[in-house]
Amino acid sequence: MMRLRINHKSRRGFAIITALVLLVLIAACLLILADVFMGDMRATRQIRRRVQMQELLTAGTIDVLAHARRWGRQVSPVNWRMPLAKFPVADAAVRVRVEPLAQDRVRVQMNVLLGRMHRRQIITLRRQDRRWNVTAVSPPRREPLPKRL
Repeated sequence: MMRLRINHKSRRGFAIITALVLLVLIAACLLILADVFMGDMRATRQIRRRVQMQELLTAGTIDVLAHARRWGRQVSPVNWRMPLAKFPVADAAVRVRVEPLAQDRVRVQMNVLLGRMHRRQIITLRRQDRRWNVTAVSPPRREPLPKRL
């Protein structure tokens, strides 16, 4: 009967190579998971900024309507900055400019700056039944960053 001789040195080399291959495979998986995690964090941050921008645009529209309640029949051009005390955002600003178009219509331009995002929205109001009503709201347009808002 013939006996097989097993070389222990070749067995040890195979184990080391197998362990190194497994370590490289685990390291590659960890890198891929870290990249996926960072991508999700960036996407979440961008979504949060877009939601904050939409909240500021909505709050600006509500602020315009609150000002419009105090307007009479004639509206003169006026500018104001919306107070942002209710918003916990440090790098935000909302600027509103009102321009009369006709005796019973005004155009309101709202500029919202949030971090490195700048949006402009146009709201048209018309006076009907002794009050100003919104007749048109343009979708927010991306604008280049202004030097000052």
